Amino acid sequence: MRIVAVDDLGGLGTKEGAGVLYAWVPPSPIPLLLPWLGVLLLLLLKANRSAQAWLVWLALLAVLAIQIAARRVLDFLPSELLEMFLDVIGALAFGLAAVWLTGQAYGPRHRLLGFLGILGIMAGFGVVTLAVGQTSGSVSEEALRAGVLLAFSVLAVSIALSLGGLCCRRRYRPATLFQWLMLWLLVIPLVLSSPFFVLAAVVSGEAAPWGELLLGTLVFAGVSLAALTPFLVLSFAHPFFRRRLQELLRLGGNEGPSVTAPAPIPVAE
Repeated sequence: MRIVAVDDLGGLGTKEGAGVLYAWVPPSPIPLLLPWLGVLLLLLLKANRSAQAWLVWLALLAVLAIQIAARRVLDFLPSELLEMFLDVIGALAFGLAAVWLTGQAYGPRHRLLGFLGILGIMAGFGVVTLAVGQTSGSVSEEALRAGVLLAFSVLAVSIALSLGGLCCRRRYRPATLFQWLMLWLLVIPLVLSSPFFVLAAVVSGEAAPWGELLLGTLVFAGVSLAALTPFLVLSFAHPFFRRRLQELLRLGGNEGPSVTAPAPIPVAE
């Protein structure tokens, strides 16, 4: 590759500098395949040795479709900001895929252990996915912002899933669960972010930017729902992942209370 520096100097001299040969080597695609390989390894676990478990790819492909659509619809946003949101959505999606494929191991245990399992698995896969997606080898300011957004989103989704299951009172009710998750994904970022905004207002001596806080809350909720909704739809629609969701959130069936049939009346002979 030949690189030429160009500058308009008017009548002071030439516009083009001497050419410099530069050997450009395209980046290896292998790091970008690591999250997909990680999901593939989870599918080899004994509990996932079923053709039904491979439907988790549908949720990941749905998130990929959401990313492609968002890149076209939200093209009015600054490219760096939009790419950060899309990277975090992708990282959350792979973290959620790992949670759905491993939740049967820690979900039915104590509720606190279930929450820690969701948080740890999602954070681990999410961080790796976000890290391998960075094109530059150094840690940039955009990468740090994406990491902070991912950390808040992982924490918010983990708390929302745990509280959503708790609010359903151990009953599997898809519509109710989805409504609770939407509510908690709005409330939790607001609660987590409020102390920082109040502290910034106290330090600066100005009024707290509540408008920015509400906008940031909507961004958190939008990013989280974009990654979470395909996995919820898959769980609501397919028995295999419905059981996984029930085990993960400690939810029972949605059947009504059992009714005991009356004893037959003895007939005198």
